[in-house]
Amino acid sequence: MYKFIDTDNQHLHTLKGEPLLGNTTVCGIIAKVLTWWASGQAVQKFGWLDPKKNSAEEVELALQKGYTNIKICGIEDYKKLLAEAYKAHSVKLDKSADDGTARHKELEGFIRNTMLCQESGMVDKTEYKDIQQFIDWSKEMLKSFFGVRYTDIQA
Repeated sequence: MYKFIDTDNQHLHTLKGEPLLGNTTVCGIIAKVLTWWASGQAVQKFGWLDPKKNSAEEVELALQKGYTNIKICGIEDYKKLLAEAYKAHSVKLDKSADDGTARHKELEGFIRNTMLCQESGMVDKTEYKDIQQFIDWSKEMLKSFFGVRYTDIQA
């Protein structure tokens, strides 16, 4: 069912003869979204808030506060602010990466436990913290994980 193909340092994961999307493919799809996100992290340091995620009042208040801070800061403080803005996306990304690694481990545990429970007839009693939305989606949308039948597992 699952097959890993490695030819001339090019690899492909397939399931039932169909290619599976890898991380590189997915990253290419979301790269444009991340560019906007990164620029948003930088300009937040100057008082910008996303008007799609914040009220008009919150946006205006942040703008006024940012503008005032820039007007009253000296050149050294402004220099530090620019440096913070430049690396803001990286600081946020590092924390997000740590969170993502933990969530990935939890997702992997859920899928492995589900498959093992299906094979053994046991019930998964693990308490999952951050993936309930995925669990709910998988119960509704998936019949199985990699060919192992998926039934109503307690999670």
